[in-house]
Formats: sequence, structure tokens, C-alpha cells
Amino acid sequence: MTNLTANKPRTYQGQPRAIIRHPAAANTKYYAGMALIEGSDGAAYAVAGGGGFLGFCKEQKDNSTGSINGGTAGSTTIEIEAAGLVWLPVASAGFDRTSIDATVYASDTDTFTVTVGTNIPIGKIVLVPDAAITGASGT
Repeated sequence: MTNLTANKPRTYQGQPRAIIRHPAAANTKYYAGMALIEGSDGAAYAVAGGGGFLGFCKEQKDNSTGSINGGTAGSTTIEIEAAGLVWLPVASAGFDRTSIDATVYASDTDTFTVTVGTNIPIGKIVLVPDAAITGASGT
């Protein structure tokens, strides 16, 4: 598991893309590129078992206790890329053209796989670049 601790902006392709603002969780630091889920309290959290996928954080924001944003749940909002095509490194036993439409899962804010397990579904594979064919991982 490799939760982000620094910005890692994602590369998006094409349009349309949907940008939303969502309440921040209490005492949380956000980094551009983090995969986020919605918690039971309606706030945006780092991907970890449970919760529905919201999208990828678009900005770095500190909502830690004592930060300028106060650190309480909902004291600020997070800008999230909620829909669109994104290039991600995805782990698999092997990719081929039949990998298209396979579900992609996140196990943390920066680890993506086609393995179900306790991971969160985040989308589908729509393109397998030639360089990823038969590889154990691909973008």
C-alpha cells in the first residue's frame, strides 16, 4: 500500500470531465491525485475499505487540527475530479485486448489493480496500450 504523502497530479484524457466540491474530513491532509471515497458522514476520505468512490483529489489541502482550515469535518471543501478518463498504473497478472472493460479497484490512494479482494471499485479499463500487453502492470 502506498498512500500519497505528496502531490501526484493525474493525467486525464478528453472530455467531459466533472469537477465537484466535497466536504473535507476532520484532521485530514489531502494531496492532488489521491483516490477518495465518501465516508458515512458525507466527507471525503482516502481510499480504505468501504465507502463509495468519489474521484481523484485535484488540489493539496490541509484540514489538520490547527491548520488554517480548522481541522473539523466540513470546515473546508475539496475539489475532486469525479468523472472522466484518467491514466493509471494498474497491476494485473497480464494484460491483453480482452482486458478492456475489466473493473479497476483501488486499495489505497495510489494503488490500482484488477483484483477484487477488499478493494474499492473505481472504474473500467477502456484502453490497453501496446506497451502493457502481457505485462504484470500497465498504465
